[in-house]
Amino acid sequence: MSLSHAKEIAWSHWRCLNDGDIEASLEPLNDAGTWWNISRRTPTPMRDFKDTIRGALGVIPIRFTLHSAIEEDDRVLLELESHASLPGGATYNNVYCFVCTLWGDSVLHVREYFDNKTLDVLLAALAEERAKLGSA
Repeated sequence: MSLSHAKEIAWSHWRCLNDGDIEASLEPLNDAGTWWNISRRTPTPMRDFKDTIRGALGVIPIRFTLHSAIEEDDRVLLELESHASLPGGATYNNVYCFVCTLWGDSVLHVREYFDNKTLDVLLAALAEERAKLGSA
């Protein structure tokens, strides 16, 4: 899929995660912005979100597939799918819609929509793995 400049800016966060470069994935995310997701329904300052990414994806790398991208004005909508192998052999696979608001060559705001039930399965598997590690 050939991407316009705006779509490439929006996609670059996930593309760098696919490359295993967490720090590079954070560069396009503007520190003045926010990240909102469907489960919390409140904006998180982008700086705080970056710390979350460093912690979570440093433990469980997730790969993303770009299915489509739509651009309108300063917004880019990305339809993605994730895949990850979890400790214990389980697989995490979710679908997402990200609405990215751009500012210049950065992503200022992100609204994240995903399958909550699938995320609950991931969180339960992680809690179980942590419990095993704590009792070892």
